[in-house]
Amino acid sequence: MLVSSMIQYTVSALLNASSDRVRHGFLSRHGGVSVGPFKSLNFDGRDGDLPGNIKRNKAIAAIACNCPIEKIVTVNQVHGDTVLCLDEKTLAWYDSPVDADAIITALPDIPIGVLTADCVPILIYDPVKNVAAAVHAGWKGTVKGVVVAAVKAMSGRFDSSPADLRAAIGPHIRECCLRVGDDVREAFAASFGEIDNLFHIDAVGLRLDLRAANLRQMVGVGLDVNHITTDAPCTACHTDRFYSYRKEGGKTGRQLSFIMVR
Repeated sequence: MLVSSMIQYTVSALLNASSDRVRHGFLSRHGGVSVGPFKSLNFDGRDGDLPGNIKRNKAIAAIACNCPIEKIVTVNQVHGDTVLCLDEKTLAWYDSPVDADAIITALPDIPIGVLTADCVPILIYDPVKNVAAAVHAGWKGTVKGVVVAAVKAMSGRFDSSPADLRAAIGPHIRECCLRVGDDVREAFAASFGEIDNLFHIDAVGLRLDLRAANLRQMVGVGLDVNHITTDAPCTACHTDRFYSYRKEGGKTGRQLSFIMVR
């Protein structure tokens, strides 16, 4: 956990080592001005936080991370597999978030990001083509293969080779806390086939490992397993540091994970 004079956040040593042209971070919930269930570095206003608070939180993060977070491009996350390709044309008409769960871009100095409070944030970087992606993968998006869609979009739009990509999985609800029903198991079985290593059964019921599921998908689409970091903490276990939708009863903020090429 990196600590500035204002906020706390983590970075991936793997992404940093790949190039000096990328800037990124997985932010915690600390250091902002939001109050109540959104305390304090909240970036999502859909559940009732004031727009002014979110604007101030972006300004705080921009200074702390030395990145123009006030210009960040996010999407209206809908638990699907749609990928927004952000280029000069789409940026010109981008007045409000569109429905998508991943963003890819080669535009310099324009940060892209996803908002999470248990779902899996994945940041991907191509040090050869200098292209970045930010992915939001809840269980529904994982079943639909959103991270696979993002990698394929990078390959199709920017000629990225999956073998060159570096990826970092950020804080999310881990298998220790993610309890699901048989309907979720059935959905994964239909999508993944073999799912024994994705689900664990204890005295209470089923637990799902979203980290393992997204790792399998990334390796399956061509990423080197040694180019993926997965040692992220559990949001539900650490609500002192992160927002957790499940642990906090559905009334909470959203932390930001961002990436920017230079």
